[in-house]
Amino acid sequence: MSLSVCLITRNAENSIERALDSVAGLGAEIIVGDTGSTDRTAEIARTLGAKVLVISWQDDFGAAQNQTLDQATGDWVFWLNPDEELLAEGQGQLPALLARPEALAYFVRVQELRKPDPTSPTVEILQPRLFRRHPDIRFIGRLHPQFAVPLAEVARRDGKEIYQADLVLRHHAYLSVLTEEKLRWATRLLELELKDRPGRLHYLIEYGRNLLRLNDP
Repeated sequence: MSLSVCLITRNAENSIERALDSVAGLGAEIIVGDTGSTDRTAEIARTLGAKVLVISWQDDFGAAQNQTLDQATGDWVFWLNPDEELLAEGQGQLPALLARPEALAYFVRVQELRKPDPTSPTVEILQPRLFRRHPDIRFIGRLHPQFAVPLAEVARRDGKEIYQADLVLRHHAYLSVLTEEKLRWATRLLELELKDRPGRLHYLIEYGRNLLRLNDP
């Protein structure tokens, strides 16, 4: 079974090398969808052997992720973010995971690292990052993409299962400093998201919280 590692980037020259180095030993195809970097992100990715796709940014993370997925040729897809790295522990089990005919997808552990010190306390969550390349597995959402069709529904249709894998992603969350400019940008995407799919409470709550933080009536 073949594997494609997919990620989207923009001005990630300070983290992209670590991210791609962490998956270099997997023997996987690497697809980087770049949404308009003005730094050396695309150059570094190409140097490290990635196929770089230039994506015209349309205020839609889900659409950018789908364009990147469209370039993947592997039987399986591992989704990676440029400020993450796949830790070495558990990587040896990957061939066995991909070979399970009854598996549709796997949840992996994602460690949120809030400080540069890797020994500092982390918050750990489970996310479905490893999944079969499948026509029904697509993303939707301008700011917080999710699967357009829930993975559980795709699994039920296909008679497959979703499992948890002992793979660990470390998210270097401290690299993302939330400035007022970024907060206004995120709020604008939330406004567009609520126009696309109105009435969803969690987006309304986040939108209201952002307006309060911006002191925006």
